[in-house]
Amino acid sequence: QEDVKAYVEKTRAAPPKAVEAGLTVLEERPLSPMRLRIAENLLKSAREMVLTTITMEVNVDKLEELRNSLPKDKRPSITAFLVKALASALREHREFNASLEGNKLRIYKDINVGVAVALEGGLIVPVIKNADNKSVTQISVELEDLAKKAREGTLSLEEVSGSTITISNLGMYDVDVFTPVIYPGHVAILGVGRIYEKVVIELPKGVTTRKYFVLSLTFDHRVTDGAQAAVFLKKIREYIENPYQLITIS
Repeated sequence: QEDVKAYVEKTRAAPPKAVEAGLTVLEERPLSPMRLRIAENLLKSAREMVLTTITMEVNVDKLEELRNSLPKDKRPSITAFLVKALASALREHREFNASLEGNKLRIYKDINVGVAVALEGGLIVPVIKNADNKSVTQISVELEDLAKKAREGTLSLEEVSGSTITISNLGMYDVDVFTPVIYPGHVAILGVGRIYEKVVIELPKGVTTRKYFVLSLTFDHRVTDGAQAAVFLKKIREYIENPYQLITIS
């Protein structure tokens, strides 16, 4: 009986490899240090947090109108507006600008927004410090500089440290909706999908088209509930759908 138990435990602990199942291995690629670090962070989030995602459709007609009214060389990126909208909403919903330390929620005064930048070997998250106190134009210029440094591999430790929340924008890859994973030490992350057109009926205009994207908010359910997360996401939507507010907020 003991021999049988030992055999069962052994087979559970060491499942057969692919080659033992009759599969031909084409290649084995070691994971890069960056990929291993990303994997470690994702696993930590999955193990320690109760990850929950809610989504919300956002009209971007006024945002596009505002951007197109500005000179091309001075036109802030959509991501810059998103950073400003998120940072502004966090002023009113501080519980999402926080980390869970044991049985205490540590809420931060500084609103530092990390922006995920895709690289060939993975991704890196440079940080816009005190984003709520910066103009959309300042944020846009800073984002462009940080993204350039990220691609060149010249970001400093200071430029990738100290974030309190993250934005991940996959719109440029034609992604509609996705589930972003919270960075360890945060309690939320905002995902952004592509801009698309939709036929709508509006009175008295009748049939027309409007532009939208979907925001996905992943939050740690240990810290807050769905209703509070929905109110927070609605506030972000309010800023995006009324972007002129973002120009005047300082």
